[in-house]
Amino acid sequence: MIEGKILIKPPRCWIRKLTTKYPDIRCRIMSMKIPQRSNRIHELFVIDGPPSSVDSIAKDIEDDTSVKDVDISKSNSGRVVGSLNCMCGIGKTITSSKSFAITAAGRADGAVELTVLGNNKAMKDLLNSLDKEGASVEIAGWTSRNGSSLLSVRQELVVKVALECGYFDFPKKTKLRELARNLGVAPASLVESLRSAEKKILSEYVSAHLNCSPVQGRHESR
Repeated sequence: MIEGKILIKPPRCWIRKLTTKYPDIRCRIMSMKIPQRSNRIHELFVIDGPPSSVDSIAKDIEDDTSVKDVDISKSNSGRVVGSLNCMCGIGKTITSSKSFAITAAGRADGAVELTVLGNNKAMKDLLNSLDKEGASVEIAGWTSRNGSSLLSVRQELVVKVALECGYFDFPKKTKLRELARNLGVAPASLVESLRSAEKKILSEYVSAHLNCSPVQGRHESR
């Protein structure tokens, strides 16, 4: 398994327009998927920037004619969390590939930094498909994974999204049902995935730092 970082400059992309206009923001796509019976990409995003820019950032997203069904939550700290549906050939290429998209982050130069997982063939096929879509693609780096990762790819995604969206904050910045809706899973399934991941992380920490054996359980692979 290979983890790759790819820099993409898609011909048309709402995140590219936003990060070019607001170079001091940090914009990440935490999840991309194609819902059933839909030809649009459903994206969950997190944006951090100056508190003074929150309202104008949210308005620019809502006014973008390339996106629909925008659902945004704003905070006084400068964070914007939301989801939207967009028509994006690059997004469809990524979500339809046999690689796993972990995150996508917009950069001030207009590029989108995509982090993906896959085998050699899946990565080559993805790069060829992106090239056919007319995207400017640059390989930023490759790292081999030895298969000993503590969490599964799905668990890594769920934990990253929950952390970025403030699910573990006190008080919570996003609720379970909202997080589950944006990830496209049932709340009960999300709870089980989070608990399984939390148990693995805590067990590893206890084993490594407290000289205790991790507690074994039956539900470990969600």
